[in-house]
This record gives sequence, structure tokens and C-alpha cells, in this order.
Amino acid sequence: MGALETKPEPTLDTTLLELLLETGMEARENPDKYTSASHAAFAEYYDKAKGILDNAESQEEIDTAVSTLHQYWLNLCLLADEELISSLMDTLSVLEELEPRALKLGMAEPFRLLVTDAKAWLEADEKEQTTGLNLLTAMEGMIEDLEKPAEDKPEPEKPDTKPEVKPDPEEGTKPEIKEPVVVPETEKAAEKKTNSTTKSVKTAASLQADLLLGLAAAGLAGLGLLKARKNRK
Repeated sequence: MGALETKPEPTLDTTLLELLLETGMEARENPDKYTSASHAAFAEYYDKAKGILDNAESQEEIDTAVSTLHQYWLNLCLLADEELISSLMDTLSVLEELEPRALKLGMAEPFRLLVTDAKAWLEADEKEQTTGLNLLTAMEGMIEDLEKPAEDKPEPEKPDTKPEVKPDPEEGTKPEIKEPVVVPETEKAAEKKTNSTTKSVKTAASLQADLLLGLAAAGLAGLGLLKARKNRK
């Protein structure tokens, strides 16, 4: 029988884990820069990851160590420096002087909550830098809002106080009487009307004259006939 063939051991890629351990060494060795709780959790898993690097049996184990150590590193909380603490104290003093303005503008509740949070942060044994920066930004924003000049609000429109006239149901609906529209005569229309009237007057006079002439002629003719009859006799 031939000798049993041995399977080659799998090659494990530890590049990322080695890089994390090397980069995180400074944080591991300087606990005074971070809050005690966050650094304790990071340091504990940092030491565990070093053991995994030396004794890992699978790539999955190494990959899990990389992601977990990275997460603990992200969770490290830096402690605030003296400059941030001093800036926050000064800003809080300015904000507290604007309390009457906050009450007047109806901002009492957010004002009270922000001042309470800032004081609690200053009184804490360990002051997280991220929280302090957020509080400082919020206080500066509120100070800016409180120091803005009040905007002139437009006066509300006055309601129409004119009494509404309602029709009397007993009177009923009266028909609307429309007055005749008088159209003014133009100069030409007036002249035409005058000429027409003059013409009518002239025509009547002519007819009357013709009638008189006719009667006169008839009278003369009658006299002539009478004379002729007498001569015959």
C-alpha cells in the first residue's frame, strides 16, 4: 500500500487583521484619551484578536475578528479637551442671559432642555467630545435665533362690518323697472329731422294753395255758366 497523501493546509489571509492590530495599537496604549467604558471594551477584544491572528484555523474566524475589532474601534469615545470645555461654558453663560427672550418668543421648553443637557455634560466625570460638540453647536444656533430682531407681523384684515341687507319675504320680489335709454341726437340727425319738418310744412301749404286755386277756378266756371244761361233766355 502506498503512503497516505496529506492534504495541504489552507492558506489564510490575515492582511486586514494585521493592519487593524497595528493601527489600533496607539489607542490600546492610551486609555486616558477615551472614556473608560469604551476603551475597556476595545482593549479586551484587541487582545482577543491578537490571539486569533496567531491561532486561527479558518478564514471565517479571521474575517469575523476583523469586523468585530473594527466595530469596537469605531465605538471608542474621545474625551473632550480643555478648549472645548471652556468654549461650552462661555456659550452657556451667554445663552442663560437670553432666558427672558426665550420666554417671550415661546421657546421656553427647548431652552430649558438645552441648558439642562449642557450643565449635565459639564458636571459629568467623563465628558465625551462628540456630545460636547453637538451641544455647543445647538447652543450657538439657539443664541442666533434669540438675538434676531423680531419681524413685523402684518396686521390682520378687518372684517367687513357693513350690515347685510336681506330682502323682506313679505314684500316679495319686485319687478325691476328699467328706464328708457335716451340716445342723444347727433348733429346730422337733428338737421335731418328739421329738414323733414320744414318739408312737411311746405307740402301742407302747397296743398292748401292748390285747393284754394281749384275752388276759385270752379267758382269762375260756375259764373260763366250762369251768364250763358241768361243770354239764352
